[in-house]
Amino acid sequence: MRIYFPSLVRPKKATQKIAKNLRKINLSKVRESISDALGYSDWHDLEQCHNEMPPTEFDQNWSVERFRDFYSTLAMQLLPYTQSRPSEILTALSSSHLAGDKQWSHDDHVAVLFSIWRHRGMIGSGRRMPGTVVRMKGKPITEFGYLTYYGYASHVLFDTGFGDCADFEVITPRHLPADFLPQRLWRPYGFWTLKDGSEVPFSRDYLPLWHVRNGKVHLIEPWLRIEDVQMETHFGAEIGHWMNVSKEADALKYMADRRIKGLPMLADVLPELLGHDANSVKAGVASLKKKSIALIAKGPWDSHYMGQH
Repeated sequence: MRIYFPSLVRPKKATQKIAKNLRKINLSKVRESISDALGYSDWHDLEQCHNEMPPTEFDQNWSVERFRDFYSTLAMQLLPYTQSRPSEILTALSSSHLAGDKQWSHDDHVAVLFSIWRHRGMIGSGRRMPGTVVRMKGKPITEFGYLTYYGYASHVLFDTGFGDCADFEVITPRHLPADFLPQRLWRPYGFWTLKDGSEVPFSRDYLPLWHVRNGKVHLIEPWLRIEDVQMETHFGAEIGHWMNVSKEADALKYMADRRIKGLPMLADVLPELLGHDANSVKAGVASLKKKSIALIAKGPWDSHYMGQH
């Protein structure tokens, strides 16, 4: 469906913003991807025909399905032309206001991210394949996780981290939940205060999530070593397990107060955990770092790079 605009101001501003926020991408490729996603044959077609019909309603009035399908398509069109990770692309798109002014929810980010992974063959969907949603015998019926390895000693990634069990203890649920990202890969466990007063929230595995400085939030590579730490703060330090509801509430409030939206780069690690060798988040991060270095060396998302785990 073609999207019409009263003028070129919005698509032009969005194009420039997306190009600025992505690594090593040509402006012409951004224009090409955006034009196609908006229903035009190319940028010239968009310039000539953007107002030949009444303006399309903004994306805040779209259905959830239409909104997520549109941005999933655009993200997958941009991916081959940049050295940015999927989380970086989603951050760029969510702040571009290309088709309207809807504020992306956490679930929007997760849904689009999983669409990218499935389209690129980075996460499985077949029964008992790595990446499928399962339950584990003996755990609550509402507790789901992602199967990372199936065998005599199976591995499942839950919100709390990895769980090991025998193959016969892996249960395939009849009714699957909506796509979700384990909290281990995005929820802050605490934050570091740096010498300059800025903050770096970190995950349960003490991996950096974002850099908050002068009221602005920046993505940060999860393998980066953080220097000049002056103080370490934990949410609900007096409370026990990190999945305690009070700890979770404190972490979410911290994110809301600092206007942290979207997903950290650590979220990109999930496909790296889908194999027998990566049985910890830090092992997945090491694999992600290696592939990210290769990505920069080889250029934008080569087909021989994608899908290899």
